[in-house]
Parts: sequence; C-alpha cells; structure tokens
Amino acid sequence: MSSEIAPRPVPEVLASDAEREAAVARLNQAVSEGRLTITEFTDRSGAVYAARTRGDVDACLTGLPEPDPDLVEHSAADSGTDLMVGSIKRYGRWRLPAASELAVKLGTVKLDLRDAAFSARDTHLRVQVKVGTIKVVVPDNVRLIVTGETRVGSRQVEDNPLPRAVPAMTVRLTAVTGVGTVKVHVVSRDKPRSPYW
Repeated sequence: MSSEIAPRPVPEVLASDAEREAAVARLNQAVSEGRLTITEFTDRSGAVYAARTRGDVDACLTGLPEPDPDLVEHSAADSGTDLMVGSIKRYGRWRLPAASELAVKLGTVKLDLRDAAFSARDTHLRVQVKVGTIKVVVPDNVRLIVTGETRVGSRQVEDNPLPRAVPAMTVRLTAVTGVGTVKVHVVSRDKPRSPYW
C-alpha cells in the first residue's frame, strides 16, 4: 500500500502597506456614500492597519462594492499641478488626494467635490491663482474650513464648520488670488451641475 504525501498548506500572502492604504481609501469612500457610519469606519480602518494578510484586509471590506472602474485616478504628480496659463477642472468621479496644491499663473481653477472620492477623512487643498478665478463646490455633508486672501477682487465664500449631517470628511481649503475672484459654495449632492460650469 503506497503512502500519499499530504500537500503542504499554502501560506497566506502578507499584506503590503499599499494594500492597506487602498483598503482604507475604499472605506473612506464608503463613508462618503453613506454605506458606513463613522464608528464602523473607525473599527474597520483600525482592523485594516492591524491586518497581517491579504485575507485579513479583504475581511474588513465585507459588504462593500468593488471599486468603480470608471473612477478617474489622479497620480501623485497631479497633487501638485502648476500651470502658467490655462484652466484646471475637476468634476464627476475623481480621486482627491489627502493633500494637494493647484496653481495657475493666469486662468481658472474649478473643482466640484460632490462626487469626488476622498483619499483621507481630513483633506488639505491649496488653490492659488495669480490672475483669474477660483470656484469650488463642496457637498453639504462635508465639514469645510476656508482660509486665504484676495489682494484685488472679490470673495464669495461659504464656510460649513458644522454641517447638518454628521460629517464624513473635513476639507481645509486655502484659496489665494492676487487679482481675481474666489467663489466657494456649499450645495446638496443632488443639485445638478450648472451647464455653464
């Protein structure tokens, strides 16, 4: 009678820091979409950072949809965009880094954060235009803190330090113009985007 050698168990693959960060980004998105509460996010993200294997990380994402393949992924280089003349526009589905800086010497910067995927619960965004316009639209469930200055021109800024709903995210926006206009509006996610955007 021949003896069979039992197959050796395949060890689980250890999770990398990048995989943990990607999982936390998905949890952040789930909070912004109302799929998870802040408490659930805190519990799951803590478990992600403590996870040793890919299986442990995947277990923290139970019940969440797969990442949206149509989501626009901006690279790390995009978190530091600097243009001489022109415009920067972001709207629809796009990834907002935890910290980013956008600068235009002459032109416009327009950002609609209502459908953005936040990479962190606390986001620092600096926008600087020497001559031109800054326009930012922020959803009303996000805590918004605005700083900055306009030397010559106008500023129409709506802060949202205490949103009606429990805030899933905080955006700390620094908007600076030399000569120009700054407009920051807090609106409902359901409000359609203006065709003149």
